[in-house]
Formats: sequence, C-alpha cells, structure tokens
Amino acid sequence: MSTDHDYPSSTEQKLSTPSHPIVIQTQSSHTHCMGILKHRFLSTNMIDSQKRSSSSTGSTAAQVVDVVEETVEDKVKGISERIKHFSPSWFSCTMGVGIPCTLILNIPYPVVHHLRVPATIFVVVDTILFTTFTIIFAVRYLRWPEIWPLTMRHPMHSLFLGCYPMSCFTLISGGIGMKNAWGLGDGWLWALSYLWWISCVISIAVALLVPFNVYTTHTNIPENTTAAYLLPVVPNITAASIGAVLAYNFVPIDTQYAMHIWVASYVLLGPGILVALMLLTLYLQRLIFHHIPPREVIVSSFLPLGPTGLAGFSALKLGVVATMLFPLVKPTGGGVQSETELGKAMAGWALWGVGLGFAILLWGLGIWFMLIALGSFFLRWREKDMRFNMGWWGFTFPLASLTLSTQLIGEQLDNDGFKVMGTIMTCTMILLVFAVSVPTIQGCFTGSKRIFAAPCLADMETPSSSSLPDSGSGSQDGADVDVEEDRQENRNGLGSERTEKIEKNEKNKR
Repeated sequence: MSTDHDYPSSTEQKLSTPSHPIVIQTQSSHTHCMGILKHRFLSTNMIDSQKRSSSSTGSTAAQVVDVVEETVEDKVKGISERIKHFSPSWFSCTMGVGIPCTLILNIPYPVVHHLRVPATIFVVVDTILFTTFTIIFAVRYLRWPEIWPLTMRHPMHSLFLGCYPMSCFTLISGGIGMKNAWGLGDGWLWALSYLWWISCVISIAVALLVPFNVYTTHTNIPENTTAAYLLPVVPNITAASIGAVLAYNFVPIDTQYAMHIWVASYVLLGPGILVALMLLTLYLQRLIFHHIPPREVIVSSFLPLGPTGLAGFSALKLGVVATMLFPLVKPTGGGVQSETELGKAMAGWALWGVGLGFAILLWGLGIWFMLIALGSFFLRWREKDMRFNMGWWGFTFPLASLTLSTQLIGEQLDNDGFKVMGTIMTCTMILLVFAVSVPTIQGCFTGSKRIFAAPCLADMETPSSSSLPDSGSGSQDGADVDVEEDRQENRNGLGSERTEKIEKNEKNKR
C-alpha cells in the first residue's frame, strides 16, 4: 500500500552509513518525533511526577500549557518586574506582622511589662513594611495604569483590596499600644484618631466599590465561592474594633470626641457584621454542595475567624466604653442623682451585657469555623503536596482576631480559662508569623511567582499558542477549548477541579 512516508525495513534500520540517505532521513524524522514525545513526557512528569502515554489528548494539552507557564516564567526578574507583579495581597503581610503587638500587650499576666520591647519591634517592622508597600503599590499603578482595570476585573485579586485599610487599622492599633506601653503624650493619640478617620473613609469606599464591582462585572458561580468574599467587608468590622479602643482611650481626654468615635464605630459595625454573616451563609452553602476549596486557596478556610472574632471584640469593647462614656454615676461614687442618670446607667450596662453575649456567641462560631478549617487544610495536605504562596498569610490575621476576642472575654469575665487560652493562641499566632515570613523573604530574593503572584496580568503575559508543540491530534481544537477554560479557572485562583478529575481518570486507566 502506498503511503506518504517511506518506512525503513528491519534490515535498513541496522544500517548507519552515509550511503543510505533514506534511512538517515527516516531516522532523523523518527528522532524528531521521539524528541517531541520525550518533551511531552517530561513536561507532564513535572505536573504529577508520572509519565503520560503519547495517546493522551485534551488533558495533555492543558498540562503542557501549565508546564510552560510554571517552568518558563516561574521567576520574576528585576526590580521593575517585581513591582509590576506586586498585588494587593501583599498587604496581608503587614496585617499579620502588625497585630502581634496588640496581642502581646494584652497578655493578662505581669510578664507583659517585660514584653514591651518585642511588641515595639513588631510595630516598627510593620510601619516600615506598610510604608514601603504603599509606595510600591502606588508606583505600580502609576507606571502601568492599565493594570488597575485588570485588577478590578479579576474575580479573586480585586477582593484583596480590602487588605489595605485593614493594614492601616492594624498600624493604628499598634500605635495605641505603644502610647499605653511607653506613656506617650495625648498628641500621639490625636494623630492616630485622624488616621483612623481617613482609614474609615477608605474602608467604606472598598466595602462599597469592590462588592459592587463583583455584582456587575464578574461571572460568579457557586462552586467558586470562597471565604475571600469577606475581605472587602471585614475592614468595616476592623474599623469598629479599633474605634472602640480609641474611644476607650479618649474618654478621660475628650468625652464628646469619644462619643463621636463610639457612634461611628457602631455604624460601621452594622453593615460589617451583618453582610459578613450573609457571606458566611454562601460559603457554608459552597461547603455543603461543592465540598471544601482546592488546595491553592485552602488557607482561605481560616478567613471566617476574622469577622467572627473582630465583631465579638467590637461589640463587647463598645459595651465597655458605654459604661464609661455615659454619664452614669457621680465620679466620686456617690450614687445616681436622678432617674435620667439611672436610665443612662442601665442603658450603658445593657449594651455591655448584649455585647458580652454577642461576643461569646460569635467566639463559639469562630471556634467551629477554625476546627472545620483545620480539618480541611490537613485533608488537602494529605491528598497532594502543598506549596507555599501568599495566601498562607491568611493563617495569621484571622487567628489574631479570634485571639483578641478571647483575651477580652477573659478580661471582662475574669475567667482563667479564657486568659490561658488567649495566651496560648497569642504564642501560636507569633509562631505562625515567623513560619510564613521565612518563605516569603526567600521568595522576595528569588523572585518566585508563588510570591509575586499576579494572575490579573494573565491577559498581558499569556504566551502565544504557537509556542506550544502541535500534538497532531484531531481533537486539538477541543483541547484548546479545555485549555482556555482551565486557564480561566486558574486565573480565578481556584485551580481546575475538572483537570484534577481528568488526571484521576487517567491514573485509573493506567
């Protein structure tokens, strides 16, 4: 039968002299084909460390694309490229580094007087990081203004814009701790209060614009729902918690100003906690019908600890301020002077009681979410090898938020159990900060794309399909569609569960 190619006989295959050009040409074509197959085998081995058969179709093409993106462009070189890939998720670092100061200074034991220096170090480092990150963040969008719409259109990284106001509030909290620890003047507190009002404006803008952008421009499906939707909402709760601490410190300085901060904090707490509880309902629905998140974003399972812990802390601290702020009793302790003062006294203590009950309820909810998150994390850890990424900073601030609530409940109830638990959680939180700081610093120097992850730039940096080897398969068009769908899912930061199912099916076939 006549064919387009002449295949050598078994005798010709043994000849290797220059007098057999047909054999040489056939061997060259055979070598070229084997080189392509070898390239495909090596590429897919880098994904799951197993050799794929040369007859694989659509999934092989998807894996080749993933390998090209991971091997060819797995490093960010130069200062300029690092700035270009500096995403808003970096501010989760300043959130995690700044909050240990507040936790340390809230330890309910005499040893806290010897921990002022470590707490100060955390504040100084946090201030340096926040200032540096803010400058880099501004330079990124000033130099590449086209990145801003890409960030807003990205369904995941646009949510991390909420980390910026939370970083501001964390810095303010550390400043208040420094004022009380070192006896700084009232001017320091006034300056922090002005910064708090500015941060509140930013927080409100993020809480309105980012969710509205999600409602109008993003394509949202239930199986892609994660706790990251809480990020634009939690800044309002954080503002309320820091506002409660500010009002507490302003009561002996300026009662009227403290009242303004107290009222504003309650206003911010309302939409913060109520919207967060609605979003937690959506996240719980995802867990029930679509299982736990994929390993790339499994750390986001810890994010519900943030709103539950901070909301409880805010409600209870605002109740404490109410008992101090309202003109309840005579300063000398002479008792209530009139029925009006009695009513105000009862109102203040009623708010304290409501805040205490609310804090304990949310604390229990936070513990429940923490146990679910721990189980989910270890399940994903057991299934596949997990690599560090910037999302791992999600371990720090949510746990710190629940720790703050634990410490305050222990203080108000004078309960040793909560005090001990709060101290243990503080030590755990500090260890986690150091644990995630080491690979982050290493990634900064090496330029790892797991650290400088900016999937919103995928449309700008996607390599041409012509650079991929042609599989020669009739199903290449369908494979390209699968590849594009997989890459779109990967841009969402959620991975491709469909690709994982394909890999499992191929393993079963082998």
